[in-house]
Parts: sequence; structure tokens; C-alpha cells
Amino acid sequence: MCQAYDAEFRFICWSEDRACVVGFFAALDGKSTDSNPYKLPFEMYKYEAWIHGFNCASRKGTGGEYLLPWAIEKQIGYAMRDKVRDRFKRTGKLPKGLREKLS
Repeated sequence: MCQAYDAEFRFICWSEDRACVVGFFAALDGKSTDSNPYKLPFEMYKYEAWIHGFNCASRKGTGGEYLLPWAIEKQIGYAMRDKVRDRFKRTGKLPKGLREKLS
């Protein structure tokens, strides 16, 4: 029984992280918050994760700074994390090839 709950928990976390990444790239592509695909009542957590990713890339609700969401940081690995985070915070741009790796 515990394995089933663990698998469900991991799937929920993965799907929220994925929604955050999709929202992040939507903002970088210049889309509006109306393009958030998670609008059904049972998708509330994914909706909020998408908005979080969107806000990180569009500097809304982050004190005017670009932020790299944790959902992306944990995918790029420890060795590159600080370098990518600092660059994105300064310029609002990701290193070449990173988007394709995360998409």
C-alpha cells in the first residue's frame, strides 16, 4: 500500500514540476497567462505551478528579478546550477541548448 502512495506522490510532484517548466517557457516565449492550460478544478496545483514558472521568467511577483524555478534547477545538475541561475538572474537568458534539454 505504501508503494502505491509513494508512486502517486512522485507522479504529482513530477507533474507540478513539469507545469512549472511549461509556464516558465511560456513567459519566455511572450505568451500571456491566458495560455495556462490547467483550468479544471482538479488541476489547481498544476495551475499554480504553471503560474509560478511564468512569474519567475516574467519578473512578476519576484521583486522585479528573474528567478530560475527549482523545477529547472534540479534538472540541470549541481555543477551548472549556480552559473545558470546567476546568468538568468542578470540577463533573463538561458545558456544555448539548455531549453532543448529541458523541453
